Amino acid sequence: MTKALRKNTRRSISGSLGRYIAILLIIMLGVAFLTGLRDTRPIMSATETAYVKNTKLYDLRLISTIGFDADDVAAVQKADGVVAAAGSVNADFIWQHDNKERVYRAHMLTDNINEPVLTAGRMPENGSECLIDSSRFSEGMIGQTIEISDSNDEDTKKNFKYSTYTVVGLADSPLYIHTLRGTTSLGDGTLQGFVLIPEDGFDFEYYTELYVTCTDEFPLYSDDYDDYIDTFSDTVEAAATASVNARFDRLTSDGKAEISDAEDELNDKKAEAETELADAKAQLDDAKETITSGETELADAKKQLDDAKVQLDAGAEQIQSGFTSWESALQSGFDAYYSGKQQLEDALAESQAQIDAGYAQLQENEKLYTEKYAEFTSGKEQYEAGLAAAKDARTQIDAARTDLNEKKAQLTAGFAALDEAQAQLDAVKDTLDPAEAEAQQTALDTQRAALNQNQTQIDDAEAVLNEQDAALTAQEAQLTETGKQLDEAETALSQMRTLLDVGQNDYTDGIAQLEYQRKTQTAKLDEAYNSLITFQNGIKEYNEGLASYNDGVKELADGKAEYEDGLKDYEDGKKEFDEQISDAEQKIADAKQELADLKKPELYVLTRDTNAGFVSFESDSTIVEKLSGLFPIFFFLIAALVCSTTMTRMIDDERTQIGTLRALGYSRGSILAKYLLYSGSAAALGCVIGYFAGGYVFPFVIWTAYGMLYSIPGFVILYDPVLFVIALAASLLCSAGTTYLALRIEMQNMPANLIRPKTPAAGKRIFLERITPLWKRLKFLHKVSLRNIFRFKKRMIMMILGIAGCTALVLTGFGIHDSVANIANFQFDDIQKYDVSAQFSDTLIEDKINEVESDHKSELDAATAVQMTSGDVTGDSIIKSAYIVASDDPAITDIFDLHIDGETVPYPGKGEVLLTEKLAELTDIKTGDTVTVSVSDTEKAELKVAGLVENYVQNYLYMTGETYAMVADKGYEPKTLLLRVNDSADEYALSAALSKTDGVSSVSVVTDTRNMIDQMMQSLNYVVALVLISAGALAFIVLFNLGNINLTERVREIATIKVLGFHSRETGAYVFRENIILSMMGIVVGLPLGVLLHTFVLMQIRVDMVSFKAVIAPVSFLLTVVMVVLFTVITDLVMRKKIAKIDMAESLKSIE
Repeated sequence: MTKALRKNTRRSISGSLGRYIAILLIIMLGVAFLTGLRDTRPIMSATETAYVKNTKLYDLRLISTIGFDADDVAAVQKADGVVAAAGSVNADFIWQHDNKERVYRAHMLTDNINEPVLTAGRMPENGSECLIDSSRFSEGMIGQTIEISDSNDEDTKKNFKYSTYTVVGLADSPLYIHTLRGTTSLGDGTLQGFVLIPEDGFDFEYYTELYVTCTDEFPLYSDDYDDYIDTFSDTVEAAATASVNARFDRLTSDGKAEISDAEDELNDKKAEAETELADAKAQLDDAKETITSGETELADAKKQLDDAKVQLDAGAEQIQSGFTSWESALQSGFDAYYSGKQQLEDALAESQAQIDAGYAQLQENEKLYTEKYAEFTSGKEQYEAGLAAAKDARTQIDAARTDLNEKKAQLTAGFAALDEAQAQLDAVKDTLDPAEAEAQQTALDTQRAALNQNQTQIDDAEAVLNEQDAALTAQEAQLTETGKQLDEAETALSQMRTLLDVGQNDYTDGIAQLEYQRKTQTAKLDEAYNSLITFQNGIKEYNEGLASYNDGVKELADGKAEYEDGLKDYEDGKKEFDEQISDAEQKIADAKQELADLKKPELYVLTRDTNAGFVSFESDSTIVEKLSGLFPIFFFLIAALVCSTTMTRMIDDERTQIGTLRALGYSRGSILAKYLLYSGSAAALGCVIGYFAGGYVFPFVIWTAYGMLYSIPGFVILYDPVLFVIALAASLLCSAGTTYLALRIEMQNMPANLIRPKTPAAGKRIFLERITPLWKRLKFLHKVSLRNIFRFKKRMIMMILGIAGCTALVLTGFGIHDSVANIANFQFDDIQKYDVSAQFSDTLIEDKINEVESDHKSELDAATAVQMTSGDVTGDSIIKSAYIVASDDPAITDIFDLHIDGETVPYPGKGEVLLTEKLAELTDIKTGDTVTVSVSDTEKAELKVAGLVENYVQNYLYMTGETYAMVADKGYEPKTLLLRVNDSADEYALSAALSKTDGVSSVSVVTDTRNMIDQMMQSLNYVVALVLISAGALAFIVLFNLGNINLTERVREIATIKVLGFHSRETGAYVFRENIILSMMGIVVGLPLGVLLHTFVLMQIRVDMVSFKAVIAPVSFLLTVVMVVLFTVITDLVMRKKIAKIDMAESLKSIE
């Protein structure tokens, strides 16, 4: 490319900068969407991978019906491929927190597996310390205690060595990647959080689970990893099974040996019994001697009490001279302590008040300084504006004076010429005809009168100019004085600022000194207080010793009486011994039967697929990946459309220039290179900006959104060079590719044809002209606008498609928001129609339910008793957790509106269940299938699926109490009462009243759950916001670019109608009426397209615990139309300024 052509290319860019920037921006948006969404999944995976590796999340989790011991762990550790193995314990427990009973799960801290990430505090140092869930608690909990509530059953309490644990830190656990903590069989079935306790904080005989890790060389969720785990799990299972079975055999053998030993021991005790009974009589004889010894011990105790009294008297004298009693001395000491403490607090408060008053004055002075500084700044700006205005006025006066002097010179010359003409007339006057001489004299007199009038005007103008000069001089003097005042004000403000800074330092020093006095005086008071406490404890110990002495005296008397009863007890003891021997023989018989009934242990090997957070993270991250295959394509299609239109119009506009370049000898390749460079450089620059900006902003925003759902710290930034190459190729294809296609057609013409303008499109009648009644009623300009729209069909189609695409994207963004934002309403207004859930400690009976309904009759619309717990559903080898709702109460259908596609689904019968649609989809289950439902590793049953029902939050299955008894060993035990309040009732007031009801362990209000779900759903609003912002930006760019092109190619037409007398408003209406009509047509096409796109996007978004309803609110349609129309109006307003700048004369010059 020659230097001249390069210069011409630069001029093309600068001359059509708006068009160039439009290409850059639209490519940037497309690349940002492509890069951002494509990089999000790898970034999320990389972040999770780093977290999983750093915390050493387990690969396998083993569960055995007889648990594991250290030998089992060692056996698994030796298996091929095992990197680490650790036994662990977990136990669910109820904790009374914030006046509510909540269920938490305690996990054992293990080394090298499932390591927690400490977020605050420190690690536990002994068994009575613990870490708690950082996403459920704040740092204020550190130092407080967790108590194993008394409402826990004895089996639960036995799992813990201590009843209370001190919180020493907050932590995240890889076992809980998702913020939802899962389900439990306790309480209302919801697990609120986790607690991490060292091994010596549990009281257990065997580990309840065993965690195993293997190599981390395989990517997460990859087929290679799954294949490896399949083989690895078989190896681990074989090693664990062998060890557990061997231990079972040992336990069985040991059991038999223990029974044999018990029988031998029993026989030995029978032989010993007679000897012990014989010794009992001898012990009675010794009792008297023991009584004598007790009297001696009491005497020694009396002496110790006397010594303690002497010491307490001395201590009381130090506290209060001449004390009357120890208690009065102690009270006097405490009075002095509290008096001193109050005096210290008063003195500190007074000092604090003085400091606060000084600080208030300092703040007031700071405010005054700010106001003065603002006045100074404003005055200085006015002063500088005045100087500039005076300078401009002086320039104007000097120019006017120069012009006046020139006019005076011209007038002088005019008088001289007139005098010369008069002299010439006087010289020939006598030779002329009198009439002619008079006519010439009259002409000269007229000229002289005109010159005299000009002389008067010049004199008046000079006088005005002199007045203006004097006024300006006075103004300049005033500005000089103002400048001096501003300099003085600036100096004063600087001094004021210095004083304020000194005041601030004094305030800081005062606060520090006050804090020092508080600490030192408080320490002295604390020392005095500790001395008083020591004295108080001494009094207490003396009183306790005295009471003990008195008790000893009484016990000695009682001992004498007991001696008399001893002989009788001896006879009773012999009878009791015989009964114990009989009981022991029965226990041995029971042990033999229990040993005979023992079954071989069962072993379960679970992978990470049973970790709900780990699995749902994969499915949730694929949502973004699926969106990345849709939205970027949509953006690039619109980008290609706009680039094609832009470059085609540009080439049409520069057709003559292309012909000229061809005629001057430039090759087709050089000319092609110019336009490819124009569009390609814009696309390349937009690609680079979009690649790096989108590759950071989009993943970061989406990761922040998912941070509401997942507890994975950190954020990894990744840039894929291959993706950049793809993005660059797509960008160049959309820009340079469309440029080449548009230019290739023009380059086939001869230079002479290119230099000539294109033949205008032939005018044709449009369809509306055939509708005569309508056409006749239209105004002339409206007819012209309609003809222009339909005459240029390509332009019309391009504009409609561009606006339709943007409209579809905006509507899709609003639609996603509607589907996400209303999840809680769909769930709790249409399906689960209860407002309050009351959990009882005992199984609900009909009398208790009637009592609650009677007590709150005026507040309730409906109530039903259910058993709500958690369980697993297995279908086609896929296992998913779900909430189980079991009830035999006929009122269940008043609380749960079970339906699908608007049709009510009847409640299932015995041996049947209803599954929610999402659960059936996840487990690949259909109506009529048989599924396995389990509530524990050993409690399960196969049930028939009677139907599917709609559900939006969590996964549920519904069954009768009779059916639940087929699954759970304990049978049907409804402990939950679901209540729906009427419109006039307050559910929180009802909750408070129910909390005081006997037997109620906890009460929850559905409104709280709804609020929590709404907060969780806010995460997807970030993605929605990205779509809306990007779609809005795209819509504005498309409208602005197409409007700019339309205006550019119609410059001569606009200039013509301006010449014809059109006002600015009429001209703008004439031009932009077409844009408004085309925008409306694009909106009409884009709205149904947006509905289809919204439905398709929701089909791609799959979240295990949530189902999305494809719904778009009417207001979203309205907002979409308003947004696109608003962009159209803004574009029109911007373009009107460009219309006003059109030079009519220049635009109408012939281009031939």
